[in-house]
Amino acid sequence: MRPFIILAILILLLPMITYSNVLYRNGAYVFDFSYDKEGHKKEHTPGLFLRQISEYNRTANKDHQITAVFTYAGDMEMYCLGSGGSRKDKSCKPDDLMVFYGNGSKSAKVYGKLITTAEKSVDIVPVVDGRLDTHGKSDYLSSFNALSNKDAIIYADKVAKVFCKDTHVSGVQFDIEPFDMNQRGQYYFFEQIAKDFAGKNHPNTDGLDPLHCVDANHPDGRYFSVFTNSYHIDAQVGKVLNQYQNGYIIDALYDLGAHEKGVATSPDEYRRLVDTEMTNILLKTNQYHVKFQLAIPVSATEHEFESRSGHHSGYDQLDYIKAAYSVIDEKKIRENVYFRGMVIWAFKERMMLSGQEYTPSKLDEETGAYLMKNL
Repeated sequence: MRPFIILAILILLLPMITYSNVLYRNGAYVFDFSYDKEGHKKEHTPGLFLRQISEYNRTANKDHQITAVFTYAGDMEMYCLGSGGSRKDKSCKPDDLMVFYGNGSKSAKVYGKLITTAEKSVDIVPVVDGRLDTHGKSDYLSSFNALSNKDAIIYADKVAKVFCKDTHVSGVQFDIEPFDMNQRGQYYFFEQIAKDFAGKNHPNTDGLDPLHCVDANHPDGRYFSVFTNSYHIDAQVGKVLNQYQNGYIIDALYDLGAHEKGVATSPDEYRRLVDTEMTNILLKTNQYHVKFQLAIPVSATEHEFESRSGHHSGYDQLDYIKAAYSVIDEKKIRENVYFRGMVIWAFKERMMLSGQEYTPSKLDEETGAYLMKNL
């Protein structure tokens, strides 16, 4: 075969090359906060669910263990361009672009050092969030989309430096909502995050990464994910996530319906919603070569729950889980080349959402036994 033909084939296959860090892993969100009797956060307790996850892993089938822990890290905040109480005409300086990783780093350290399984190590993935649609005193990030390329790069470099300094961290999830990679601020920011996490940000003359995203423990750098759904996957998303083959999406298979918050979706309706989302996610990820994980409502959400403020919905959480897996199995999602595993929503001491308490807040014995064979 002629050399130029081989080269052409390799170029066509490039989007499908799997970056070594974005491996197949099943994960779980953990929120290490305890609550008082009124449902207010009381204190942060690093490793609050360490024992429960470790016991789960010791019993679970090796293919269904929890091998990634998504710990809540903190949020991103801006104090320029009108966000954070600043004037709209206030230009951004590096000190105005902030990311918080205080208690989150303590959780990463505990889970990173102590969680082991019989088969695999466990990745620690801090979750960083931020809302772009708030106003007034609650607005700390609404101007994110307006960031210039220069300022977005500065912001991304600051974020990368914070998390890559932590040797326990394998990757970072960004829950920036509303997510839209066609907004210039988001596009420039994530484009630079991909570059930073791959260790391509102006390596030193000795070849070492100045941000330490590539180091002895992470020779291929760190990976990152964005929290979104099939509707928002397009060419821009594919370009950014694939430019260094270190990015992917997490698609939440919960809160899919149009009901008001606090109104439970029936398991039958939920299955139809999941079926639609799975059809779309397969189309989009295949079209744009995007790797993905699926998050399922093992614990309560505002549409899939057993009880809300003491009132039972009439449904069991396991019914939602089984409905999701019936679609996943039917569409052979696990066989898809871009699929990278499941994520459990979530381990929390109490599930407080919009001022109401929902149950369950973590997996119970029956659900755990099911997931040990199916996660």
